[in-house]
Amino acid sequence: MSRQVYIKTVFALLFAFSALASAGILPTELGLPYLTTYVPDEYDGMGQNWGICQAENGVMYLANGNGVFEYDGVKWTWIDHESRTARSIAAGPDNTIYVGYHNEIGYWRPDSSGHMVYTSLTKQLSSSVLGFRDVWATIVHD
Repeated sequence: MSRQVYIKTVFALLFAFSALASAGILPTELGLPYLTTYVPDEYDGMGQNWGICQAENGVMYLANGNGVFEYDGVKWTWIDHESRTARSIAAGPDNTIYVGYHNEIGYWRPDSSGHMVYTSLTKQLSSSVLGFRDVWATIVHD
């Protein structure tokens, strides 16, 4: 195929695809996911998120250098007022969020009014395993 025929063919195909797309025959989106980027100033957190999970109710939770943040699709809420670095996070049943910190493990669960309440699991560990430092993985197992 000569160069001139090749160029004409490419332009004809581009014209045809753009005409079909503008007429609504071809989809205008190519299946790329809808993404929104949030900078730390928008949720008052640190610039590094160590983990993310989604609870059964659809709310997202982030393990951040400033603790745990909750995002319901509209607003950010800082639920961990200890200002400790959350290194890992996982969602369990009943909207329970398990978190691994530095020398601390536990879970957040909504109370009867929907506010997240923290329960430490560290005090249930034997003294021989305390001082375990950062918890880099949190896994929920049934």
